[in-house]
Amino acid sequence: MTWPAEYGEVAVAQQALVMQGPGGTASAVLTAPAPVEAPPPPALSPHAAVSWLKLATGFLGLTLGSLWWLALFAVLAESTPDGTIYYIAWGVTVLLSLVPTLLLLWLFRSGLRELNA
Repeated sequence: MTWPAEYGEVAVAQQALVMQGPGGTASAVLTAPAPVEAPPPPALSPHAAVSWLKLATGFLGLTLGSLWWLALFAVLAESTPDGTIYYIAWGVTVLLSLVPTLLLLWLFRSGLRELNA
């Protein structure tokens, strides 16, 4: 005799117990959870390991890049413009800062895509 699974366990009847007393007889069935073997977890493939490396590198790079952008805009907010060369220098600095940020974002996204594939 088996009981409905409760909390993911399967009860299996081991033996029947019959008791006699002054009022008559009663019977009960003793049950214990059946041992269930879980399948072993799948091994981490080299493909997944590369994806995790891309995610970690992209995450750290984007974190440091965000701190760089905060510092860059703090300096930009505090400085006063004094000519055309000022705007050209800031434009070049922002463009040179944008390139690694976009590359790290691409690296992070490629790690995500490979992990879900």
